[in-house]
Amino acid sequence: MKNFLTRAFLTFAVACLAATAAFAQGQTTDSRDDSPQADERREERRAKRQRARRGGLRGMGELDLTDAQREQMRAIREKHRDANRAEREELRALWRLKKDGGQLTAEQEARSRQLIDQVSQTGQSIEQEMLGVLTAEQRARLEQMREERRQRREEHRERREERRKQRRQSREDRQRDERP
Repeated sequence: MKNFLTRAFLTFAVACLAATAAFAQGQTTDSRDDSPQADERREERRAKRQRARRGGLRGMGELDLTDAQREQMRAIREKHRDANRAEREELRALWRLKKDGGQLTAEQEARSRQLIDQVSQTGQSIEQEMLGVLTAEQRARLEQMREERRQRREEHRERREERRKQRRQSREDRQRDERP
C-alpha cells in the first residue's frame, strides 16, 4: 500500500511538472527577433552604448594610437568628465517631463535649446582637443572612417525608405483586393 501511494504521488508530481512546462512553453512572451539583421542591430546598439560610456571620438580604437596618445586621450576625458554634468542632468529632466506626456513651457523649451547648444559646444571643444593629439595620418584615417560611416548611414536610410514604400504598396494592394 505504501509503495502504491508513493508511485501515485510521483506519477502525479511528474504529470504536474509536465503540464507546467507545456503551459510555460505555450505562454512565451519572448518576441525577440533572432534574425542576423536583428543580431547586428543589437550589437551596434551595444557598441554605441560602450562608446558613450568610454567617451571620446568614434573609431579611435582603429587608429593604432601610441601609448602616449592613449594617455593623452585619457587625460582629456578625465579633465572634461564632469563638464556640463549639471546641464546634462537638467536637460534629461526636461526630456523626461516631455516624454511623460507633459508640455514644456516656452521658457523650458528655450532653456532646453540653450542647454543643448552648451553641451554641444563643450563636446566640440573636447573633440578638437582630442584631434590635436592625432598625427596627420591618423586624422586622415579618422576622416575616411567618418565618410564611410556617412555612406553606410545613407545606404541604410535608402533601404529603409524602400522597405517603407514596399510595405505601403503591399498594404494598399491588400486593401484594394479586399474591396468587393
